[in-house]
Amino acid sequence: MSYFDEYGLLNPHSGETSENGILFLYEYNLLRGIHPPEMDSIIQTMYLGDGKYCQSPYQPEDPASHDNMTAIMSFYYQAGMQSRLNRIKIWGQFWHPRDLVFFSYLKGAGWAKYFLWIVTLAQILTCIRSRKYRWRDGKILTFHATDGKLL
Repeated sequence: MSYFDEYGLLNPHSGETSENGILFLYEYNLLRGIHPPEMDSIIQTMYLGDGKYCQSPYQPEDPASHDNMTAIMSFYYQAGMQSRLNRIKIWGQFWHPRDLVFFSYLKGAGWAKYFLWIVTLAQILTCIRSRKYRWRDGKILTFHATDGKLL
């Protein structure tokens, strides 16, 4: 039983595609303390050109979510791939304000360090919210498990 799909993305359920596969893969590798080169090749399959990425290799028509962009940018930052990080366009797309601050910080914008408290506050508030989270299909989880907390 494998939790990796044909693209090498990590999925929460065996045999299924994942909405945030690159995020899960990045977190998995981060916990293992490695930056495998195959992660860069997977990210390259998601690159659409002009500084934009798709949600996943099997969803090229969908723009990457802010969760996946956080994973991609964090990987490039930690792997020291500044040229790849710098080609990502963060303006002109809809992101959460915390994402704009975090992405700008990773890209070296001096002003962003003064607003990192927004990112910190957003994560703290996410962690202390209600114990119930509503998924898109209407199911309610009663434990603390959201992509936002993983980020």
